[in-house]
Amino acid sequence: PRPRHNRLALRREATVPRPRHNRLALRREATVPRQDNPRRAEAPENAALAEPAGPSAASLARLPEENPYPVLRLSEAGVIVYANPASRALLEVWGAQPGEALPEPWLTGIREALAPQGSHTLDVTVAGRIFELYLSPSQEAGYINVYGRDVSERRRADAERDSLLRQVQAGRLLAEERAGQLEATLAAIADGIVICDTAGDLVTLNDVAERMFGYTDEERQLPLAERLRLLDARQADGTSYSLESAPIRRALRGETVHGAIMQLHPVGRPPLWVSVSAAPIHSPGGSISGAVMCLTDITAMRQSQIALEQANQELQAQAIELEQQKAELLRLASALASERERLGVTLASIADGVIATDAEGCVVLMNRAAEQLTGWPADSAIGLPLASVFTLVNERTGLPAEDPAEPGVAPQEAGRSRAGLLLGRDGSRHPVTQSAAPIRDLDGNVIGTVLVFQDVSEQRRLEDELLRSNKLQALSLLAGGIAHDFNNLLTAIIGNIHLARLDVDPRSELGDLLEEAEKASSRAKDLTQQLLTFAKGGAPIKKSASLPELLCDSSAFAVRGSKAALELKLPDGLWPVEVDEGQISQVIQNLVINAEEAMPDGGTISIEAENVVVEDSEVPGLAPGHYVRVTVTDEGVGISEENLGRIFDPYFTTKTRGSGLGLATTYAIIKRHDGQISVRSQVGVGSAFSFYLPAAADRPQATDVAAEPCPEGKGAVLVMDDEPMVRKVAQRLLRRLGYQVDVASDGEAALAMYSVALAEGHPYAAVIMDLTVPGGMGGKEAMARLKEIDPDARAIVSSGYATDPVMADYASHGFAGVINKPYQLEDLARVLQQVLPPA
Repeated sequence: PRPRHNRLALRREATVPRPRHNRLALRREATVPRQDNPRRAEAPENAALAEPAGPSAASLARLPEENPYPVLRLSEAGVIVYANPASRALLEVWGAQPGEALPEPWLTGIREALAPQGSHTLDVTVAGRIFELYLSPSQEAGYINVYGRDVSERRRADAERDSLLRQVQAGRLLAEERAGQLEATLAAIADGIVICDTAGDLVTLNDVAERMFGYTDEERQLPLAERLRLLDARQADGTSYSLESAPIRRALRGETVHGAIMQLHPVGRPPLWVSVSAAPIHSPGGSISGAVMCLTDITAMRQSQIALEQANQELQAQAIELEQQKAELLRLASALASERERLGVTLASIADGVIATDAEGCVVLMNRAAEQLTGWPADSAIGLPLASVFTLVNERTGLPAEDPAEPGVAPQEAGRSRAGLLLGRDGSRHPVTQSAAPIRDLDGNVIGTVLVFQDVSEQRRLEDELLRSNKLQALSLLAGGIAHDFNNLLTAIIGNIHLARLDVDPRSELGDLLEEAEKASSRAKDLTQQLLTFAKGGAPIKKSASLPELLCDSSAFAVRGSKAALELKLPDGLWPVEVDEGQISQVIQNLVINAEEAMPDGGTISIEAENVVVEDSEVPGLAPGHYVRVTVTDEGVGISEENLGRIFDPYFTTKTRGSGLGLATTYAIIKRHDGQISVRSQVGVGSAFSFYLPAAADRPQATDVAAEPCPEGKGAVLVMDDEPMVRKVAQRLLRRLGYQVDVASDGEAALAMYSVALAEGHPYAAVIMDLTVPGGMGGKEAMARLKEIDPDARAIVSSGYATDPVMADYASHGFAGVINKPYQLEDLARVLQQVLPPA
């Protein structure tokens, strides 16, 4: 037996003739060794007896022994005369070896293949490979030469090509079928169908669209904009379509359009009304490759609609005429029914509360506003006496008001408006004004009463707000004037005390006295600052500021030495705010001090801040935008309801000590910062003040570390002020700083002195100008004139009155710096250091 690992399984397929059929496919399995076949040299010795004489040795020598494909020679009797080594597998399939005859049906098949004169080919499958056998008569008579070659790859390629051709043919047939279906569909659809490419150029349109548009062949090639112009396409309201708003252009942008109404006005043709839908066409890759538009002719429907509208107008005219006739008939009907009908219409249309009664004073009608104010549903109230539904008491005494519908009391004429407090069924209390009038029949007899009443809560709130505003305005004028004069006095007092302290031993008794006097003056300065802040028109000098730092510093200062504990809830990421730091610090201190005074036995003061976005009308009196809300909460005695509405009034206070300006000033500061402040309180529980500040667009600038104290100055400074004591103390302070000082009493004198110094070549290094000079030229006018004399002049504006906007926006008026009265030596040194160039 042969080794199993040295065998190959070969499969062969051959087609051989059969007696009754054209071809017969035969399969055989053979196993042949890989090494050279030893049987080839063992051909039977009697082979030559059954066959013609074999080929010569020379001819056999010429046969290709090394050919990788089968090469054989057969005798006419089918005996294998020669087989090269590559033929072993084929011989195994045939079941014969060299020197043996081919068995049937192989021999019959080969002879049938060679029956006609000439050559023939035959395919044989061996071990999965296809071999093409070429059969031809040998030049040596009586023999057949068999040559084989491996055509597996070619047959496989041919099969793949044939399969591909069949797929292409099927795809072409399917495409033609689909195209035919589309063409038939477009022809069958009663609507106009238009298909465009991505440029808006026409690709396909059906006959209906052709008839709608009436394009010529040349017009079909025009760009989309020109085609729209030819159609004079208009929207439903008659306005022309722009190129970008056309439905096909919207579809090319990816939109889907449904039922857009369009008017088409083709040249020389009657207009059409069409309903247009459009959608994008997506390629297999998902990109937009075009758009399809469907146009439905709704001209007939539109004409019918117009006809219906005209008919409707005619019907409306007839209806109006019928209504007039009906009104005339109703006028002749029962007077009582007519009056009740009119009263019902009146009740339904009036926004105020309306209640109608009969002659006995019982409710017969009431509108929704009356239901809401009284708390009585109309179904439950009808038939009850008016006094049971409309309970009105005197707002001051609490005594019941008279019943306007009670028989004998009911008015004979329309009464004047009266105020009272309406007690609702649900326990609510509404301040109202009410008036009553009689209802008469056609004969003039009183058959009932109509009562009209209005909730005046909001009106009273607005009146209180207006009264408070008027109080603030009047007191602001007074406070501003007082503060201006007082600040001039404090400038002289504080300045002279400060100069005296510089020349006195601070440890001496006189030093102590001067220090106490300066502290008292500083407290007076703080009070004046509150008056200035409270004064009308005192614009804050705003800048972007960090609120957490301001809250920490101001609140810590306010509770220093008190029994109250401070709790701060300041999250990270708080927005910066646009504020005057000094004024907002005053607001925080006022609220914290109020909270501390409300807790005489101690407690916790909580300060919480958060970012909020205010929507429209969300917070009354506050414009929509970004804000930071600060809430100061205490655990104190609380505020009674009767005092809650007055706490922001000037000079109102419930404390034994205090000016009554703290919360009024706080209210004014917040309002001038375009913010809002409110309060919630419960007696015995505590109070919570909340205020809103607008968020800043920019981050706060880092503040410099404290400047060097009082650097010595050089040069000449001109001081203009109408108060002699202010001029004198300013002169002393500036000389102490090392400056040469001249003074003037008004703007004209200051300009004259500046002009002389400039002409002599000794210009002033700086000019300090008082903003307000009664009866003379003040700083604002003098600054404008000074810039004409010397565009490089450096001037500082000073004032004890903060109502003028120049103090808040000094730079736009030409000033280089600003200093508020009262000022001290350090204030002068700082502002001059900022204004003057470095030495």
